[in-house]
Amino acid sequence: TMRWFLLVGLAVVGGWGILGCEWRNVGQTALGEVGPTYFVNQGLALNEGGANGATLYLSGQYVILEVDPASPDGLLRSMNSMPIPQAMELTDVHSMHVGDVSVWVEEVGGEIVEWVLAPVENEAKKHASIIKYSPRESWRIADIRATSQQHMSWVAVDSAGVLYSSEFDDVVEILRYNASTLTPIEPSLPLATKLQGVQGGATYTCTNGAGECLYLTQNPPRAGVTQVDLHTGETNVAVRAPILTEAEGITFGALSGKGTMHVLNGHAVNARYRSHSTIFHYECQ
Repeated sequence: TMRWFLLVGLAVVGGWGILGCEWRNVGQTALGEVGPTYFVNQGLALNEGGANGATLYLSGQYVILEVDPASPDGLLRSMNSMPIPQAMELTDVHSMHVGDVSVWVEEVGGEIVEWVLAPVENEAKKHASIIKYSPRESWRIADIRATSQQHMSWVAVDSAGVLYSSEFDDVVEILRYNASTLTPIEPSLPLATKLQGVQGGATYTCTNGAGECLYLTQNPPRAGVTQVDLHTGETNVAVRAPILTEAEGITFGALSGKGTMHVLNGHAVNARYRSHSTIFHYECQ
């Protein structure tokens, strides 16, 4: 199967890189106070090679948007206003929260297919599942997989089609899944350092240029972006900075003509229903 890597599925201001280059804040984009982007407070995932050109996906607790990456607060291409099936809401699981999304593109039956993958959990941050959507088919749900995870804030796909995720606090391992089938891959990846408050994730070239790494956002008091070596589990600080609210999703690529790393900082206006968020842009210099 021929597969392509697309990034995904995000937190903070100003920062320090400690490896081959330094990630510096080069700008920010505030999402609107009106319209669908007002509800975005969880994640973002950039697909630079989609069928309709470059596409940015933004997620809130109850919505997933497809927008123009040149103007994230501008042209709305499509919207999934009911990303969680009612059947999941009405069962004992009570799923009601979408996290930081990711994008996976693969060849299926000779055709290139784009999937948006989303972590979903309930209000108690338990009973996590992964939902696989086809945005080109009116957001058709292709698969839903229950997992053994509880608090699943994020998912991220690498260039080989491995989907990564973790718990939120006391994170000592990164769990792995097959991006096509959503089935678990054993073993998990042990981390050299325990992480707390992990909210978003995306894969990208390691700062020292040696292969592909996982980048994770964290909440205060250790707010910032941590780089994880996908072979050894070693962790390094990529960005360290204070934030005022919640660190959320992260993605990489060309967005708003500003930088390469993009982190969503969610500003909750109403903790349950609304948010006013900002995307911070970084370049590794």
